[in-house]
Order: sequence, then C-alpha cells, then structure tokens
Amino acid sequence: MQSRHNPRLFFTAAYLLWFFACPAAGLAATASEAANDVRVLIDISGSMKRNDPNNLRAPALRLLTGLLPNGAHAGVWAYGQQVNMLVPHGTVDAQWKDRAQQAAAKISSNGLFTNIEDALTQASQDWQSADPATQRSLIILTDGLVDISKDPALNTASRNRIVNDILPRLRDAKVKIHTVALSKEADHALLRQLAAASDGWYEQVDNTDNLQRVFLRMFEKATKPDTLPLKDNTVQVDASIDEMTLLVFRETGKQIELITPGDKIYTAAAPPASVHWHGDTGYDLITLDKPEPGVWRIRGTQDSDNRVMVVTNLKVRATGLPNNLSIDDTPYYFVQLTQDGTVINQKSFLDLVKINLRQQDQQGKQTESPLLDNGQAPDIAAADGTFSYRFGTAPPGRYELVLLVDGTTFKREQRQVLNIYSQPAAASVSPHPAGGGRYVLTVIPYAGLIDTQTMQVSATLTAPDGTVTETALAQNGPAEWRREVTVDDHAGRSRAEFTVQGMRPDGKPITKKLEVISFGADGVDVVPEPPVASAAEVPPAVEPIVKSSPVPAEAARSVEHIDWFAVAWQTLLINAVLIAAGFFAYQRWRRAQRPPVVVTLKDAQA
Repeated sequence: MQSRHNPRLFFTAAYLLWFFACPAAGLAATASEAANDVRVLIDISGSMKRNDPNNLRAPALRLLTGLLPNGAHAGVWAYGQQVNMLVPHGTVDAQWKDRAQQAAAKISSNGLFTNIEDALTQASQDWQSADPATQRSLIILTDGLVDISKDPALNTASRNRIVNDILPRLRDAKVKIHTVALSKEADHALLRQLAAASDGWYEQVDNTDNLQRVFLRMFEKATKPDTLPLKDNTVQVDASIDEMTLLVFRETGKQIELITPGDKIYTAAAPPASVHWHGDTGYDLITLDKPEPGVWRIRGTQDSDNRVMVVTNLKVRATGLPNNLSIDDTPYYFVQLTQDGTVINQKSFLDLVKINLRQQDQQGKQTESPLLDNGQAPDIAAADGTFSYRFGTAPPGRYELVLLVDGTTFKREQRQVLNIYSQPAAASVSPHPAGGGRYVLTVIPYAGLIDTQTMQVSATLTAPDGTVTETALAQNGPAEWRREVTVDDHAGRSRAEFTVQGMRPDGKPITKKLEVISFGADGVDVVPEPPVASAAEVPPAVEPIVKSSPVPAEAARSVEHIDWFAVAWQTLLINAVLIAAGFFAYQRWRRAQRPPVVVTLKDAQA
C-alpha cells in the first residue's frame, strides 16, 4: 500500500514558519519609551480661500499642538511660495504650546504657489539617518499640486525631486509621513506615495468641518497616547494618573461642565487655578494635574471622538499593527501592562485584569474578543504577563480597533485605525495640467502589501471606438508607477484596466486586477463592479440530484485505501507549525520590548 502525501502541506508549513520567524515579514512592535518628534506642514496657498474659507486649519492646528505631550519635540511650518517657520522646532512644554497657540492665528491663504519641495526640505533637513530612540512623524496638509512656477516643466522637476530624492531619504530615516489632501484638486498620487513609502497615513478631507477630527487621528498615529475609556460621558481615574487631558467636541456656542468625583463643577468661565481650559471652535481642551481619583463626568455634550489622555506610570504596551493589512493576513497581537517601563507579571495582579479588543467597521458594526494569558492558543505561555490574540480574516474596509483594559481599580484604552485591502495597490487617472486629451495613469502600492522591488504594472486602454492598447507603467520614485497617455476626448470616454504583479513581502507571488477607471472630457469615474447575483438568481449548472447514487467501485476502493497514518502525522505537522508560528511571533515581539521584570504594585493598587 502506497501513501500519497500532499506536497502543499510542506510548502504551507515552510511558509508559515518563515513568515513568523522572519523579522521583515512580521509586525513591527511598538517602540518602548521612544521619544516623539512631530513636524507639521500647513499649506497657506491662495486656493485655500476656496477650500478652507473659514480657516479651520487654525483651530485644527491648535488642537494638534495642544495635545502633544510635554517632553516631545515638535515644530510647525507654513508654506506657499516661501516656507515660514511658525513654531520653532524644540521641546514641547507650556511655553512651546503658548507659542503654537499664538502662531496658529498667522495661518492665512495668501501664498502665490504651493512649494511642497522646500517645505519638506526645510522641515526635515536634520533627518539624514535613522534614530532608533525617536519616533519621527511628519504631517503635511495641502489642497493642491506641486506648484513652484508658471512653467509646468519646473513643477514637474520639483515633484520628481520630492519622490526621487527627498522621499527615499525620509524613508531611510524612518520618518512616517502622514498626508492630508484638502481638496479633489490635490496631487493625490503624490500624497498617497509619501504615505505609502513611509508606512504613514493618507486621508482626503472633502469637508473642512472634519479637519479637527482628522488632525486628532494624525496625532494618535504620531504619538500613540495612553488613554482612559470614556463611556456615557464618565471616566474612571485611578491614583497612578499624574496628568489628564480631556478633548471634548461640542457645538459652537454650547457650554460644557466637568464634574469631579466630589461633585464639584468646573466650567470654562471659571476653572480652578490647577485646571488649564482652552475653548476653541468646536471643541474644548482641558488639562488637569494630579486629578482626583474616582469617576469624572462630562455634561453638556456627547461625541464618539471625545478623548481622555493621561500621563501615567501604569501603561499598556501593545503590538504596533501596520496601517495596511491584506484580507489574507491573520496577524498575532500581544499586550503587556508595564509600570515604570517594566512588565507586570505578578499573578495576583493579572488575575484581576480583563483585556478585550473591540473591532468596529465603517458601518458601525462592533465585535469584541478577549485576550488571554492562559497558555492556550493563541497564547504562548501562561501567566507571563503577555496577553495574546490572533486576528481572523475580515472583509475590506476601514476598521477602528479599541483595546480595553479593565484592572478593577484602573482602566486603560488604546485606539488604532487601519485599512484592510483586497488589492495590493490603488489606481487613479487624472487630467494632465497641459490638457489636450493628456492623462496621467498612476498606481500606488499600499505599504507592506507588495514588494516594490518585484512589482510590475500594466494597463489595458480601451478607446471610445473599441481599440485596445496595452501599456506598461514605469516606476517613478519608491512607490509610484506612472504613465502619460493621450486620447481623443471628443470621441467619447476611454477606459483603463490595471493589473499588478509581484511578490508579497513573505515571498508569495501575487497577481491582481485593480479597479477599472473610465475617463474623458466630462470627468473621471471608477467603473462599478457588476453586482453579484444572489443564489436564487444563479441557474444551477446541472439538474439537481433527487435520488442518491451508489458510490462507484473506484471511489470506494480509494476510500478504503486512505493512509490514515499519513493523515495523522500531516495534521500534527500543521499544528506544530502553527504553534511554532505563534511562538516565533511572540518571541520577536518580546525581544523588541524591554526585558520583563517582576515589579511591586503599590502605586497601581493604591
């Protein structure tokens, strides 16, 4: 009797083992105690009069700079034709924040051009190489294209210097570039590439009323603050909190009240000397030193984007997930509690801790899952202070993850927004500034979903008369594939169908067709995919079988001759590989953190 082994099992086993063992393939761990360096670039070009008529960039900037933690480093630059340093780069403290509040009033819309190149150069001139002790973030807001001259050739040359010279330097210096496009006319391909090449975050803002909330997300991406859960406008404050900052969104003109555990009422009109209360367009920012332990309440407004950020020595350390995941990814996720930078693994303390991860999709649907430290899969070792979880597959979309820690006497929260994609890249078609039927085809890969060294992009163009042309897109910069084409706009609309080929970072080959885009003189549109017919609408391929059929003799003999021994050891092999995968992921994450040390918990239990 011969046994037939499935060779795919060996490849699956080898792939899983390699994926979780290889540092480049797994997830980046959250940097321990890394200093934050945040630099902000604000567009003040003349087009902002149209795209930000109420100058909401100013309160949004005040929100961002007001939230920055003391001890971080930060600077603010405004750019149009020239680049002006609004707030000198330095250590964030009360004086720095006061300068930032005053400087925001200088934001205007009087710039003649949009000199993104000089803004990036001046803001990052000292970022020439990586610094493992610093978490570097650059936030850039713009509503236009690279525009330094009335000569299109000079503008093109400036854009090329950004993607071919500046961007590689910033990427190698480990700078995460977060980009905000404030209009449909912005160079979305450039902003996407800056974010994609640096594992940053890209966002388009169609309504400046949302700009403050976008800047909140950018702040959370850049600094990953410690927060307390706010539920039904109440928050539980424990004795380990040294400082608490509440961000409360409200309607303009509406007043809010902050009620202490002792039922004292604080307002913006007459806050105590120990409370710094900044009221601005649409929000209040309230900071308290050594807040009284107990339950605090907010009265007068309720908003899902309200936050309670804290300075504390009792922190949550969690796996830093990338901004982009594929629908095929099922990463591990680890969480530790630390006090004064050391991991808490005291069993009597951890037995009281419950940790859950809430996942919310774009439609508001929520699921909540526990993280465990019991030694059962996906957890690696019981009672070692590391709580474990493994994500399952999820449909494409934007998700908010909320990590909830309940330690009975204390609570903590961490938030992260990420995207899950079914495709490794995004395609776009935009009119060329020169006009005349010229268009620019662009494909930008999502960071971490495809190896750009192996990536190839092609497009199938269909003219209005049905003529089909194949063309390859050339790489322009670290993360952009680009091709200019000319079509006859007067003859009707054309179509572009894109195909991407390459290797995933784990070495697995990938070939994907991207969205189909229709374009012409009357605009550019993504062609919707045809609706999937429901089961009732799909005609059966064959007539349904009413009566059962006898099993053919060949099939019966095949069943009789299954090598159950081979099935058993192959099953054991897969299980062993999955256990090893989790172990390697866990070990890599632990090595990225400080060594675990048993600590006393007098402060935490106070």
